[in-house]
Amino acid sequence: MLSEIGDVVIRTDNDIPQEPLIKNDVEQLSRPLSSGGINSEFYSGSEKKYEKKYEKDVTPETEKPFKHEPAEKKDAERPIFDSDLKDLDRNLLPKIAEFAVFEEKIPDREFISFRGRLQGEKKKLVFRVLKNNVPKTIVRLFEKLHDREKSYYKDCSSIRQTASGELYFYRPFFEGELLETYVKRTGLHKKFRLKDISALDLELMLELWRIIYRLKFSFDGFDKDSFIVGVQWRLPLKREIDVKLININTSESDKQAMETKMTEIFQEIFGENLTNEFKKQFRNH
Repeated sequence: MLSEIGDVVIRTDNDIPQEPLIKNDVEQLSRPLSSGGINSEFYSGSEKKYEKKYEKDVTPETEKPFKHEPAEKKDAERPIFDSDLKDLDRNLLPKIAEFAVFEEKIPDREFISFRGRLQGEKKKLVFRVLKNNVPKTIVRLFEKLHDREKSYYKDCSSIRQTASGELYFYRPFFEGELLETYVKRTGLHKKFRLKDISALDLELMLELWRIIYRLKFSFDGFDKDSFIVGVQWRLPLKREIDVKLININTSESDKQAMETKMTEIFQEIFGENLTNEFKKQFRNH
């Protein structure tokens, strides 16, 4: 089974192609937070930094939930993310070790993300981390990402804060395969008519659209690699499809744009003939 991380077979799950982070990689990634930052105006000496005080955690067992600060009435223009926000430097690894066992870095367009486990536990999780001493604008975006993931993932945690000020939260790590990998493995991409596909295949196609329709937000940048597919066996000997959306981000979009993008994904993955027949018959599902 592939992993939520990459293409290599590791007997767990599959997310995004990514080679395991080793010691030398961590050292090469190491560099201090630049003075230019996300947007140089946020790091200039004249700009007031985000200095809200939070109660610090002493141990993982005494973690205190991060308290959300109300957003301003009118948000500033969305800043460009600096690579420093996404770099997992070696100075951060000891701080991560306070609350988690690091296993593998996950590529992310905005923040630090990695697969790991809470200290003393075995369940695999995906962690999002925000370095300390960042502008208020970035903290609000981190809160926005958390709100979105919490509204979609059933077991998403609250935002926590380390003793040194880093913010983090986590959500489940999903077993399964990337959508395209699953479709090619099962031969679904070779089917041209709905009458030729199984009930399980039809449920997969329906569930992909349900995800888009039921989301409480809209965002840009999702693609065919944003869906993890797994098959669960239920009693009595019945297979059920399980589809999860990953790679959620803080960008803005609308439902119509997301539906258009999903149609493009369907045409690429399932072919134009099967997509058109599906949409004609199930447009209201």
